[in-house]
Amino acid sequence: MEEKKISIFDAFVFGFRMTIDHVRLSVMVLLAGIVLAIGVSSLAALFNVDLIRNFHEVYPYLQQLQTCVGPACITVVRPLVPLLSHHLITLLIAALLFGLVFCSFDLGTKKVGLDLYDTDSSSVGVAFSYFYLAPKIMFAWLLYAIIVSTGFVLLIVPGIYWFLRFGFFPYFILEKDASIIDSFRDSYELTEGYVWDLFVLWIITKFILHLGVMVWFGFFITWPIALFSHVYVYRKLTA
Repeated sequence: MEEKKISIFDAFVFGFRMTIDHVRLSVMVLLAGIVLAIGVSSLAALFNVDLIRNFHEVYPYLQQLQTCVGPACITVVRPLVPLLSHHLITLLIAALLFGLVFCSFDLGTKKVGLDLYDTDSSSVGVAFSYFYLAPKIMFAWLLYAIIVSTGFVLLIVPGIYWFLRFGFFPYFILEKDASIIDSFRDSYELTEGYVWDLFVLWIITKFILHLGVMVWFGFFITWPIALFSHVYVYRKLTA
């Protein structure tokens, strides 16, 4: 089979053009995500009122965790264990809530990107249309995190390799309703021979997203550029 040619430069040109052409929709989707985050955070806070009230006890240790090294971190973490273990159930409920909501919302934003690529038309409501897939996509992301983390433990390079090879799994769940295992297999097969291209895509994406966070409101521009660029590469590989 003839190997497809993809241009990362063309991907980001496409991402920039689509962001400009659909800036209103992109901003509305991102704002909807922010509102959703505030709503879910408020709901999660109801389960952890006591922990929030005692946050002043936790905060100094969290600051120390940012600077501790090696065994010194154990000393920092030890005082947190009783407080966090007391709220373990409510923290798990909050984490589950966040996982279900935002994994499915991420799936919806990918669908918005695919719709705009295919038909040049979509809506904010599409981003909220895939909550029925929440359990499947959340467990898929959890498995993905385990695989990639295991790879990073194995001298980093395998982690990056698996991160890139399995990274398109959400698209197969979204478009083909593939099982979790099949979505990983399909992503692995799709990306055969394109690791370096995907690595460049990943590095540039990280750079522009970081730049967007540094610049006031820049994320409203850099996030859709990253989304549309990845959609472009996925569509070119599956064409």
